[in-house]
Amino acid sequence: MKLKIHMRSASVRVRTTVGAVTVVGVALVGVSFWLVASQSSSLTENIQTTSILRAQDLVSALQEGTLPVNLAVQVEDSSFVQVVDSSGKVVASSTNITGELPIDTKTNRDKTRFAYTLDESPAGDSSFRVVGLQTQTPIGLFTVYVGTSLETVSDATNSLISALLLVMPILVLFVGLVTWLVISLAMRPVDAITKQVDEITSKDLHRRVPEPRSSDEISDLAKTMNKMLERLEDSDRRQRSFIGDVSHELRSPLTGLRAQLEVHQAHPNTADWREVTGEVLEEVTRMEQLIGDMLLLATVDSGQTQIVYGTVDLDQLVTQEINKLSK
Repeated sequence: MKLKIHMRSASVRVRTTVGAVTVVGVALVGVSFWLVASQSSSLTENIQTTSILRAQDLVSALQEGTLPVNLAVQVEDSSFVQVVDSSGKVVASSTNITGELPIDTKTNRDKTRFAYTLDESPAGDSSFRVVGLQTQTPIGLFTVYVGTSLETVSDATNSLISALLLVMPILVLFVGLVTWLVISLAMRPVDAITKQVDEITSKDLHRRVPEPRSSDEISDLAKTMNKMLERLEDSDRRQRSFIGDVSHELRSPLTGLRAQLEVHQAHPNTADWREVTGEVLEEVTRMEQLIGDMLLLATVDSGQTQIVYGTVDLDQLVTQEINKLSK
């Protein structure tokens, strides 16, 4: 759970690199297991084939009655030969296992050819791949056993495993480094966009982020960001214009209202305060209507209000304004 939280808070570079390294690492482990198993199986198959050929030569000699009592082997601790009759008695064997008991106690087998791995053998300390061939001769049934050491298979497999253990971390590290560099190059435009946007304030809305020449997701991001900055700049311009319009429109009635109050305050004895109150109330109503019109204009500019067009009597409108100014 903590690892998942840390991965969510990590940067895109870190998450992508970790993901690539994980995928490649798992793939390399799987390929390594397959490669080791394939090599071991192939070498064992070659050894078994060699043992079968040796056993077939001995079967041919046995059928001709020329099989010697002591059978020679090239290396004493790497192979052995043993011939057993139907009663389980050893009739011939290689010199390295002379006097030993039968290698296989199962003298009655269903198949004339069989193979198995012998973990312990009097010929050596390593495991042996044993091939058995049964043959019927004029003097009875015999079984020829030829065993070959699997030490070469074990040595080759161990060498391959050592090589893989050395190469795999280097490959994973190389993939991680390449992924980090590629993502860093790909994210460089994003860094430039982030830096530019971070520097833009309300006074710099005219600035734009750099747009990469490539037509990819990052280019689309930059174009979208620039469109957003255009909308923000337009909104800021409208806001400033609205504030200026409000200030201009409210200054005139406030100035007139202030002038009236100052005149009546200077001559309180001659002022008709009931008339003054009516004039002030009229100006306040006018300002209230003006503020409502300005707010309506603001909502119209923002596109949030549906505009309904109609006919306006300009003569009546002009007459009303002249009457207000003449008072």
